[in-house]
Amino acid sequence: MSKRKILLVIFLLILLMHCLSIQVEMTQIRNITKVVLVPLLMLHLLINRSLRMLGYLPLIALLFSWIGDILLLGDEPAFFLSGMIAFVMTHVSYSFTFLKIKQVTPKDRSYFLIPFGVLLLFSLLVFFYLKDYLGSYLIPILFYMVFINLMAALAIHTRANTKIQTLSLYTFIPGALLFVVSDALLAINMFRMQHIVLEVLVMLTYGLAQFFITRGFQKTAEFSE
Repeated sequence: MSKRKILLVIFLLILLMHCLSIQVEMTQIRNITKVVLVPLLMLHLLINRSLRMLGYLPLIALLFSWIGDILLLGDEPAFFLSGMIAFVMTHVSYSFTFLKIKQVTPKDRSYFLIPFGVLLLFSLLVFFYLKDYLGSYLIPILFYMVFINLMAALAIHTRANTKIQTLSLYTFIPGALLFVVSDALLAINMFRMQHIVLEVLVMLTYGLAQFFITRGFQKTAEFSE
């Protein structure tokens, strides 16, 4: 088994361990496994030299995700807001990477505009479901929604690049959509309906989202060699 596959298998095993540790309330293992997850994907990109074609933006995105993961371990509001800012930077970095893979042009802008509209509608439904419970987080949540929907729509738009159309369908698109779902579940769990099953689903969808997006970058770099 190649190094790239070994790292991905380890990542999935640790993600499974992390989800199980949430279910059985093993806080120490939960925190350790959460902090280890994203660095494995960063190492995966470095080992496979995926940065030659795409530059350092995917690595920067994962770095901000890792910082966000660490900040969200804290219980204070300041940690949550700082973690949100870190993930905004993740989405900005991912967005620029997706634009590098496929620029939005007048000819194919429907690949971007239609998904962005649908995603925005979904996010607004979640927002209005939570609106009365958000308190001082109302504006930051709205701000965050714009960036994650922009990132996801640009991920879907990579399908307009005919060279990676199939790759986009099974990496970037499911990864970005899982990211949106994960953050929606996180908001619901945090502000309205706290439940351990939701906590597990938040991390499972988040981990798989990062897995699929990273895998997509690595494969895109391979196609460009």
